[in-house]
Amino acid sequence: MAWWSREPPTPKGFPVASPDALRGELARRMAGVQRHRLLQGFPMAPMMGPSRSGVVAPRTTDPRRPVILGVLPHTFCVPAIKGCGFCTFPHEANEASQMVPLALTIAREIAFRDPLLRNRPVRAVYFGGGTANLTSIPALAVLVGALTGHRLPDAEVTLEGVPRFFSAEQLDLLAGLGPVHLRISMGVQTFDEGWLQRMGRQHIGSPSQVEAAVALAGARGAATSIDLLINLPGQPVAAMLDDARRAVALGVDQICVYHLVLRDGLPVPWASDPAMMAVLPSNEAAFDAWRAVRGALLEAGYTQSTLTNFERAGARPFVYEPMSFAPHWCDALGFGPGAITGVNFGGPERALKWTNRATATSYLGARLSRVELVYWYEPFEEALMQLTRGLALLRVPLGQGPLAAHARVFAPELAALQEAGLVVVDAAAVTLTERGMFYADSVAGLLAWRSVTHRGAVGLNEPAELHMG
Repeated sequence: MAWWSREPPTPKGFPVASPDALRGELARRMAGVQRHRLLQGFPMAPMMGPSRSGVVAPRTTDPRRPVILGVLPHTFCVPAIKGCGFCTFPHEANEASQMVPLALTIAREIAFRDPLLRNRPVRAVYFGGGTANLTSIPALAVLVGALTGHRLPDAEVTLEGVPRFFSAEQLDLLAGLGPVHLRISMGVQTFDEGWLQRMGRQHIGSPSQVEAAVALAGARGAATSIDLLINLPGQPVAAMLDDARRAVALGVDQICVYHLVLRDGLPVPWASDPAMMAVLPSNEAAFDAWRAVRGALLEAGYTQSTLTNFERAGARPFVYEPMSFAPHWCDALGFGPGAITGVNFGGPERALKWTNRATATSYLGARLSRVELVYWYEPFEEALMQLTRGLALLRVPLGQGPLAAHARVFAPELAALQEAGLVVVDAAAVTLTERGMFYADSVAGLLAWRSVTHRGAVGLNEPAELHMG
């Protein structure tokens, strides 16, 4: 029997860990790289099994559950420096001739998944990640056409990309989806010209291009979101604060602050640069810098809505991110190369997660067999997913969804995390402290540790040293 078709461990066979073992594991994780993004939740790819057919058959689910859509039009990028210096997301060299064929294939995937979409309210559509606004207008028109006819009124529609490539034609095309709320999300990273050159972004994300994109969005009634990177090698806290203040001065609706992920062995040029690696801040110094930037944004009137996102007072609350972190009541469908889907069918079929083939070439060549990895959840693992994904919202209610029945399974981990000052646990919820926000990757990793190590020990998944495995 293939390992991915075996039954996963249940609470009855769950391994026991002493308080000392949990403290030691938590200390090990806190000493490592902190992503504090929690983009996937449990499980990550090494625990998922290959799809034997490459197809997850279309089926229906609870129509009362709202749904959000992630559409990845392509995996192409145009960096001047290989890997952008810091980007670890899958990306390929730009192949303009493949834009429309990819869009047509994604449209067929959307049609194939129609039973999961039919008569369900779509609350948000996100075209991204990566450089989604590099998509050609003909290709974007194909994707818009594939979504037309679904229940999108009043949905939030986001286009992600780099400042240079946003255009009025793109936004007008997306507005054709109906009475929707448009947003652009752009990777700014920094306003510092020197760092932009090191990143190879000086021609696609200059300060003037950021200002032009914000003005364009404003003229079309679209909201704006920008990403900032902090804790660059040797970057003073004053420079991080300057970036944050410049973003506030632009009046953007959402500012997303990401701590740089960089460590030995990462396949990016910066990780091979001894001078850069030598001046990376320690985790505690990075935490202090993140706390300073967080404080500046809160003082400027922004509200923290997730681990990384801060929203301007008075702006319309964003939809996609908070719903993506609530798998116990919302489904997320992903379309395109590398897309991730999480759905809950209810009843004996339980919840399911799958990921698509990651590259444009493999996705195009797969015909209907686009699914690469799959994972069926046991009920207590649904609770683990709710915890590890929901932490991004800073507070996870214990009386809702699978956690209402299975929170007790994770009592030893929660006790260790509370002892370390990373969470506050009461009868109502698990709430991250400010320190826990920065170390949220360690929090999630400890919650999943027993399941990951047990499954690895019995050959159900690859051993995982970092994160959740």
